[in-house]
Amino acid sequence: MNLMQSSHNLDKKKRLIIPSSLRDILSGDTLIIHADTKYNFYLQSLEIYEKKYQEYKEYLKRKLEREKILYEEYNRVLNMYDIHTIEKVDKDSNYRIVIPDYVVKKYDIDNSVFLCSTHEHVKVFKNEETYEQYKYEYNFRTF
Repeated sequence: MNLMQSSHNLDKKKRLIIPSSLRDILSGDTLIIHADTKYNFYLQSLEIYEKKYQEYKEYLKRKLEREKILYEEYNRVLNMYDIHTIEKVDKDSNYRIVIPDYVVKKYDIDNSVFLCSTHEHVKVFKNEETYEQYKYEYNFRTF
């Protein structure tokens, strides 16, 4: 479910101020930057990330037991979850996070970003046009 879409400027140090409307979703002091598609990455609170990771591990364990999937497959899938985690970033007292240089380069981010929120994470795009390309390619009206 799409809760909010908006553009936000970055400062010269590539810091993003977390909008007040997103502070409940992105709670806690530490956020996870997680690679999503070639068009975007997303931000998620460390607490939600760890909860989802544990849920995913339990799901895979149940699947392993029920469907007798190979243990190697279990580890491969679980490792894929870890691989997409780019970095942990801390918020400062002004609710700003620094977007790491290699993330800025990978997603070709300039002086602003386009944010789209859900109930548990915020997708970050270079701009609204990139978001529209994402929707077109993945055949989404909303995510």
